[in-house]
Amino acid sequence: MKFFVGSPPEMAAFDARRDGWTLVPEPGKAAFMGIGLAVAVGVGLAILGVLFLCGTNIDALTDVRHIPYGIGIILALIPLHEFLHLICLPGLGFDGHTWVGICPAFGGICVLYDAILQRNRFVLVAACPAVVLTGLPLLAAIVLHGIPMTLVAVCYLNAMLSAVDVAAIVIVLCQVPGDAQLRNKGFRTYWRSSRTR
Repeated sequence: MKFFVGSPPEMAAFDARRDGWTLVPEPGKAAFMGIGLAVAVGVGLAILGVLFLCGTNIDALTDVRHIPYGIGIILALIPLHEFLHLICLPGLGFDGHTWVGICPAFGGICVLYDAILQRNRFVLVAACPAVVLTGLPLLAAIVLHGIPMTLVAVCYLNAMLSAVDVAAIVIVLCQVPGDAQLRNKGFRTYWRSSRTR
């Protein structure tokens, strides 16, 4: 595992054109963040609706007195969210291809992998925090007809944190064949057929 602060490393040894990789088309940074925001709002409202229908009291989410509590949960969620990405990587993220960084331009902590991943592994890595920290509490709310307020906050706030991950998953699933390999160079994602050497 390696660490960085600022911009992610460019991984100069990786030459996409020479090695037959194709850039996954993504919207520009502002558009991608806009898509992430739209996903966050939509998913957040859907989660609140499900929680409300399950009988969970969501009133505290709208009480301004709970803002410091929410900030505390976000500060705890960010490293946990990234840790869940990390443990889905080969070697539980503790090999020489994993990068953990503090990247203010990206919005905080991030995990990058500079080796090849199969498309479905890439999707698993991106989806894990959303499934564990949002999906499981939401499922618990449905089964148990409500959950404690702390889990409501975790579920809702992690849905916001997962919006860019969800947008990335949709982009990859819509544009990259199921048997493809993916590789990152900084924040750019490339793909090629698994049959390519």
